[in-house]
Amino acid sequence: MPRKLRRRDFLRAVAVGTGAVLAASCGSTPTPATVKETVVVPQTVEVVKQVTVEVTKEVAQTVVVTKEVPQTVIVEKLTAGLPTPRDQTMVINETTVFRIFDSANPYAPNAMLGSGATWDQLMSARLMYMNWATGESINMLATGYSYNADFTEMTITTRKEAKWNDGQPFTAKDIKFTVEMLMGQPKLSWSSTFNQWVDSVTCPDDYTVVFKLKQPNPRFHWNFKQAWSCPIVAQHEWEGKDPVTYKAFPPIGTGPYKFKMAVPEARMIVVEKVENWWGTTLGYDPAPQYAVWQTSPPPDAEIQDLADNYIDHAHSFTTDAKLLHQAQTLNKEVVLAPWRDPCPRGIWFNCAKYPLSKPEVRWAMFHCIDKQKAAEKLFPWPTVPAIYPWADWDSHKQYERPDVLKKYDLTFDPQKGAKILDDLGFKPGSDGIRVDDKGNRMEYTIIVPQVGVTGEYPIALDFADNLAKIGIKASVKWADMEVFDEQTSTGTFDITSHWWCGNWQEPPASFCDFESDKISPVGTRATGGGNSWVRLSDPDLDKVCKQIDVMSPDDPKIQDLYTQAIDLYFKLMPSVPVVQTTFVMPFNTHYWKGWPEEGNIKNVPFTWWPEFQFVVYGLKKA
Repeated sequence: MPRKLRRRDFLRAVAVGTGAVLAASCGSTPTPATVKETVVVPQTVEVVKQVTVEVTKEVAQTVVVTKEVPQTVIVEKLTAGLPTPRDQTMVINETTVFRIFDSANPYAPNAMLGSGATWDQLMSARLMYMNWATGESINMLATGYSYNADFTEMTITTRKEAKWNDGQPFTAKDIKFTVEMLMGQPKLSWSSTFNQWVDSVTCPDDYTVVFKLKQPNPRFHWNFKQAWSCPIVAQHEWEGKDPVTYKAFPPIGTGPYKFKMAVPEARMIVVEKVENWWGTTLGYDPAPQYAVWQTSPPPDAEIQDLADNYIDHAHSFTTDAKLLHQAQTLNKEVVLAPWRDPCPRGIWFNCAKYPLSKPEVRWAMFHCIDKQKAAEKLFPWPTVPAIYPWADWDSHKQYERPDVLKKYDLTFDPQKGAKILDDLGFKPGSDGIRVDDKGNRMEYTIIVPQVGVTGEYPIALDFADNLAKIGIKASVKWADMEVFDEQTSTGTFDITSHWWCGNWQEPPASFCDFESDKISPVGTRATGGGNSWVRLSDPDLDKVCKQIDVMSPDDPKIQDLYTQAIDLYFKLMPSVPVVQTTFVMPFNTHYWKGWPEEGNIKNVPFTWWPEFQFVVYGLKKA
């Protein structure tokens, strides 16, 4: 029986077959191209010249590929598809197709090495982190932050032992430089945020940075603590450079690993452990000497690689129950770590379109959503119904309000929905489709973004079937992201089935996206941020949220405001959280132990999150 194609076989054909892979090492000035090792392969000729490398390969025809290389080029031979010893290397697959291998600018569009892979997780430390699995706050480059009495000034103190991986000290001046650099470049990410809030930045000493804010903001610190918070760059590297075009390659970071090489032909990035990394003083000392991030092959090849212990994590089937169980059957050393995405999947209503603008109509439709069926049968991996519109992480338990839930009938019962519409006087027409009090047929389109692959479409279809039972006609349509974005942003949609993403760090504050003054007129793009595109308007919610906006999350008085906001959300029901989004991360314990697994998840197990580095800190040799 023919053996399934494995990733290593694929790599040999694509990468090793050329006899070489490229890895760049940066110098202060360009140096002549140098051959470290040349592998002779039949029908392959390699010509090494200064700056330009020409590789001529005989495939079906002669193909000439010319690459401009402004640094030394190292030609190395891969061993079993890896450039480093397998027993010293953590190998992580990602479904992202890596295309950027010679740039590490975290602010410019399409300029970040591997779309952030390895940089976010291993090469760059942030000022602060939140352990979303436990709710623990973690100070990394920073030792803490504080506000003045009216929240118009925030101070961050930095860690004296922190260093860049080129040996230079990390100081508060790097933070000041980064923020001022971004404020001066409107094309870069984070520029608009800092220009909106920051009046000035000062450093009274090397380890203190003070932000004077344009208006009170008790949540400004989240710009440096949230997932994918603002990365800080080294002043001694970036000063005098054009931050829009500067590649900053190879990257200089503050994390436990540094760039070693990129293998574009294999969609692979390799990093190496920093010697005497400053973070070991905090107890963080990762075991793998090397780490490889690479683009996943197709699932059948990837599952074989997992079975052969070639990789430590497979990523192409994290919601496919059949393949996940097959992975464990093929390799008894594979463990599974199911964890919630921060965004439940849900149904959204256009609150600016009559009669969807009426809370009673939205509640009638609520009773037509079978959450239990969606969780058990429609989502690719069995999950649970979503009650609140946020992930049911342990860190979010403090926001649960069971007394509020008791006020509302949250059952699936289409007949209850029919009665609500009967009471409104929305009677069926001759064709069985109800007509509202203004003569409009209750006929709607439910749009689903084409990137939705975690149950959004079957959830919409089931919802439409149940609406038909109460005289509402609904059709379900895929929409590519450009169309989906245009319709939702301009308020020209009816209903959507997609993700419910709000404020992860302070979930009840998500409802403040619905403040009336953030609404844009229908037909114009929403500019209020967050979920303002729903165009909900309610004066009671406005009053509560305006108080939340200016109150510290640490103020005990905010708890009552949270309760009021949650109550108003259920009363108004602008959207319906349907299921918790569960992704299942398979990890291989053959070479490394300490991976998260079901029943023992102490850190975020998602390999694409910056917080994944705390998983790596817990790994030990098997």
